[in-house]
Formats: sequence, C-alpha cells, structure tokens
Amino acid sequence: RMRLARSLSELTRYLGETIEGARFQRSRVTFDGQDEWAIRDGVLSHRSNSFFHVVGYQNGGREHLLLYQPQNALNGIALHRDGRQTCLLLQARVEPGNTGIGNFGPTVQSTAGNYMRQHGGRATTHLDLFFTYHPDCQPISNSTQFDLGDYYLHKTKTISAIETSGLLDTEQNMVWVEAPVLIQALHTSHLINTDLRSLLVTLDWDALLAPSDVPAQPSLTGSPAMLDKLALPPAAPRERGRMVPLDQLTDWAVTDDGIADRAGRGRSVQLVRVETGTREVPVWTQPLVCAANRQHVVLLVRNWQSDAPEFLITAGREIGVSGGQVLQPSAIHTSGPVPDLQPAGSRIIHDCTQSEEGGRFMELETRYQIVEVDSTHAAGPDQYWVDAALLKRLLRTSNRTSMLLRCVASLVLPKLYPALASEMEAVR
Repeated sequence: RMRLARSLSELTRYLGETIEGARFQRSRVTFDGQDEWAIRDGVLSHRSNSFFHVVGYQNGGREHLLLYQPQNALNGIALHRDGRQTCLLLQARVEPGNTGIGNFGPTVQSTAGNYMRQHGGRATTHLDLFFTYHPDCQPISNSTQFDLGDYYLHKTKTISAIETSGLLDTEQNMVWVEAPVLIQALHTSHLINTDLRSLLVTLDWDALLAPSDVPAQPSLTGSPAMLDKLALPPAAPRERGRMVPLDQLTDWAVTDDGIADRAGRGRSVQLVRVETGTREVPVWTQPLVCAANRQHVVLLVRNWQSDAPEFLITAGREIGVSGGQVLQPSAIHTSGPVPDLQPAGSRIIHDCTQSEEGGRFMELETRYQIVEVDSTHAAGPDQYWVDAALLKRLLRTSNRTSMLLRCVASLVLPKLYPALASEMEAVR
C-alpha cells in the first residue's frame, strides 16, 4: 500500500487516524510498581543500561538535572524526486509526552537502543535504507547536529538523507507527502516534530529541486570575514563539569514516582506507563522530563520583503554542549515567567508552538516566532546579522547550530531557498 498526502488536510487527517488507532494510554507509576527503570550507581537507568540516563551534573557551582545518552541517535529522511515533484516519507509518531499525543517525524527517528532492539520489540522500519547499500537509493547528505544542550549532556544526532528511485510502499504509520505541503505544515502548531524540523533545514533545497538537466549551483556564498567570526573558537575557560549521584543533589530529590524539584528550578522527572499499538512494543515504562514553563524562541529578521533578508543569530552557551558555545536564535527564554521578547515596533511574521521530543519530555512546549524589525536594528553583544546564504551554510554544517535555531529556521525555509518557494507557488 502507498499513501500520499497532497494537501494539508489529508496530512492532518492521516495523523488523526493514526492517533485514534493507537488506543494510546498513559498513567503515572512508582518505582515499586515497575521493573524497567531504577536508580543504579547514582543515576536513573533502564534495566538494559541502554536508551538514556537521568543524571545529576555540577558545573560552575550550579546543579543541573540532565539526560545522558552517549549512544548516537539517527534521524533519516527518504525522499523521491519525479520530474518537478518532490515527496518525502514521514512517520506519524505517537509519543507519551507529545501535546496532542501524535505528530510527524522523519522516516527514521531512532535511538541506538531502539534500532538495536534493546526493547525486545519490532525492528525499526526502513532502518536498512540508511545503514546498508541499496541500488535503488542514493545518499544525499549526512551531518551530526547538537540536540537540546540545556537538557542533554554531550548529545548529538546523525542527520541523514537519501533519495529513492521510486515511492516505497508505506508501512504502518508511514505517509509520503509532497514538499510544498510539508513546508506549509511547518507553520501549523503541534504537527511537525522538532527532529523533522531540525533535519529539513540541513538539506540543500536549491540542489534538490534543481531540474535534472540544469546543474545545481552550490550555495556556499557569504562573507568570509563573517564566517571567520562564527567559527566558534574555544569558549573562555570555565570550571569543568562533572556528573554526580542523584542523591547528592540539593535542588532535586528522588521520590516514589520520579525526581522532585524541591528548589523551584522548574524541572522534574516522572515515571509513566505507556500503552499504544503503533510502536515497536505495545507497553513500556519510562521517565519523562517535566518543565514548569513554556520555552519561547525568537529569530529576528530585517529587510524581510527584499531579496536580501538578514537574520540575527547569537553565539551563546548551552550547559550540555562540549565547549559550551553554539549558534542560537536572536532570543531564547527557557525558565520562569515568559517575558515579551518582541522588540517595540516589530512585526510577527510567523508564530507556532511545538512540543519538544515527546519520547523524553512531558509536553515541553516551545513557541517559535519569526519577527521583523527595522533595518537599523543593531546586534547586541555576541550577536551577528547574517544573510540567507551564510545562515543556510551554517545550518548544514555539523555541530555549529543549536536545535532551537534549526527549529525556528524551519519557518523561513522558502525565504532561504527560492527554488522551494517557487515549487510552493507552482502548486497553489
């Protein structure tokens, strides 16, 4: 069977059908009420010692509660180009921590524990497309990218894209979608997950969409001087962080059903039991990280209506990123009451909300905004105005940009890639 979504309504309808068919249930459990997760050697771990761990971390005199996942995860997308039509193969994912239960992810979104089947369940669908040679597949791109550095310790993901010679049969929960429909879906809240958003901005859409008889021009322009500034040399020396046993933390405490936030830091962990008919195993138990506040991310742009828009990015720090320095959006708010990050006199161009990875977080929502400011708006400390050519080059480079920057940049893909904008116009 082959499913193909040619409109946003068809895509959302299929997600609704998947959620309904999953018969999803989620309930709180205690440590004593399950045998899959336990505190061992001072960290919260699965009995297989795989998937991920919840750890205590100290750095610069402050405590942190982080996820530690030393096994690299894979996010892979399969696409097919037929004439001027481009289709991408998505997976409708039901996750315990998603707002709305389900959303769309890449063709493959899998941790090493999953694709090595540490759970004892079904194999990861289409994993072989990315891990073995196929005569009907051509590799397109491959990079490694930072995950959420304020939540994960030293975690990167492999981002891979392949092109298939035809439309593959759609397995359970899989659907092909036309590229213009997918780009439209990026502006709908709680529909396209963060891993898929992050992946889409690492693709060179100008090259992908170039007619087969017209050689694609590499989009590697941009100010060399500015690129040197954004090379991210080693950050200023700071105290080396270290993992510490959970029971040595003063801001958090292990309880019967998770890890409690006893200092009002806005982050806790709860154990949940999950039932669904659409995943590799029908029933499992896992911890989910809970946040007290919604995140807010803003990417400022100037000269939006022109052919040469510029975007304001920040060289900032994330506690879990090796070296500590990463390219971020213009403004980020991750804890406490959400302030107004929109400058006076500015205009909101795009605005949507997405729950972060539902397999790790309990309805951790981020509001993503693209905001236009006056052409005279000045960059702040450690901030840089970059043109579209340089921004997309940075997005495609391994381990340079933050997850939050990649996700918010997904809202401006047609502005970064004129060929993509043209394809969207052609189907309207």
